[in-house]
Amino acid sequence: MRTRTSSRRSAAALTAGALLLSFAGTVGVASAASATGETPAPSLANINESTPRSLTLHKYEESASSEKKGSTSEKTDLGLKPLKDAGFTVYKVGGIDLKDSAGWDKANELATALNGAGGGACAIPASVTGVSLGAASTEQFTDANGDTTFAGLDFAAYVVCETTLPAGVVTGSLPFLVTLPLSGTGSQAPWIYDVHAYPKNSSSSVTKDVLAPSGILAGSTVDFVVKSDIPVVTAPKVLSEYSLSDTVDSRLTDVKVVSVKIDGSPVAYTNNTSGNAVKIDFVGTQLGAVKAAGGKQIEVVISAQVNGGSAEDLGIIRNTANVTLTAGGKTTTIPSNEVTTNWGGFTLLKHVTGDKSSTLAGAEFSVFKGVKGEDDTCTAAKDGAAIITGLTTAADGTASVPALFIGNTTRDNTGAIVEAETVGCFVLEETKAPAGYALDSTPQAIQVEADSNELVYQNIAFANVKKTSGELPLTGAAGQVLLTLGGVAAVALAGGLMLVRRRNQAEAR
Repeated sequence: MRTRTSSRRSAAALTAGALLLSFAGTVGVASAASATGETPAPSLANINESTPRSLTLHKYEESASSEKKGSTSEKTDLGLKPLKDAGFTVYKVGGIDLKDSAGWDKANELATALNGAGGGACAIPASVTGVSLGAASTEQFTDANGDTTFAGLDFAAYVVCETTLPAGVVTGSLPFLVTLPLSGTGSQAPWIYDVHAYPKNSSSSVTKDVLAPSGILAGSTVDFVVKSDIPVVTAPKVLSEYSLSDTVDSRLTDVKVVSVKIDGSPVAYTNNTSGNAVKIDFVGTQLGAVKAAGGKQIEVVISAQVNGGSAEDLGIIRNTANVTLTAGGKTTTIPSNEVTTNWGGFTLLKHVTGDKSSTLAGAEFSVFKGVKGEDDTCTAAKDGAAIITGLTTAADGTASVPALFIGNTTRDNTGAIVEAETVGCFVLEETKAPAGYALDSTPQAIQVEADSNELVYQNIAFANVKKTSGELPLTGAAGQVLLTLGGVAAVALAGGLMLVRRRNQAEAR
């Protein structure tokens, strides 16, 4: 009778060792015990209750391969990426007495139910009766190596739950059951008192970039590039949703999806974009293609046109995209980094020198890109050909350049974000003066700014000097010659009249 009871207990312990850590979302664990050779068979009779017990968790990013094995008796380097700041809580299970074989049977039942739940809820599945979650431990977080240890645990069964996800993680590891001690082989055979487990996470990240516009003026096209890492999701967890959304700023128009690619190749998608609200969904076989591409990158390019209007309306345009995933029954939305495209402008007032109220119409100007000096101020040096020609002052003496591109978010050679310039340099040059005024073709430096809190719209006063009367072209060069000849003739006529008069006087005598 005793032999049969001992055999049943050993079988229960062996089964538990195989099941309790073979949970979904965990790297495979080698934990079968051997009843041959020098390794004693696990038996409830040879459990030493006075031996301290601990549980060490080694947190890794999900691997495309689920065949990687880790030892339950010591840490195994699996060659996967460790995850920092994953929070875990352990719950002592009530209703399971590991001093009795029936308790091991119930532990196996609970382990199997948790393994098949798939949803990841930190709770006792409804199919398992007579057990409950006890008090929670203090939540502990993994270190830079992905490790955390729960020490001083009782002789009991525990449900382990991931209660805080690390940054970028879209689905946590599923809850699992562990007994302390755990049957196994190795230096701690037949019982492992310091148990090691390897829960995994499915991770993703989203990055966004904005490219330089097609031109420097309003009406130019701007492209946004969104990239997302597709998470590796292994059974029984399922990737059931993958979508990308991007609400483009209302100061941009004609918003459209240019391309969607996975690992550089075009992929089918459902475009639910409406106005400036971009929405890309993957459904049916489209989602199947995304699932099959776990570990690869998806790239979406969105284009938009910069509105006209005024620089006050443009200024700094900000943009962020989001990827929404549902995996293992958990929905997560991951925002991208923010990008900006910055614009500014200026108005010009043409007036008589010394009197801004006397405005001048009909003056024409060209605008050039400028150059910053060593002290970071704008100079009058031109950078290339004119970007605007024929800018003409109206009846009130004003002309306006509503939007000039200043800069956009970029990345350095390490991939780090470089913030966009908020100050742009331009050069203004008069090419035609108002009628009756002298041309002033001296280039003038203009500093254009974009600010998100107090938008600055530059107001430039440009004076002209009125020409003097001596400078006026009354009748042209030919008229000047005629006037000169006429003057000479008048002098000659006066001289002739004087001679005639003197002759007449002489004859009268």
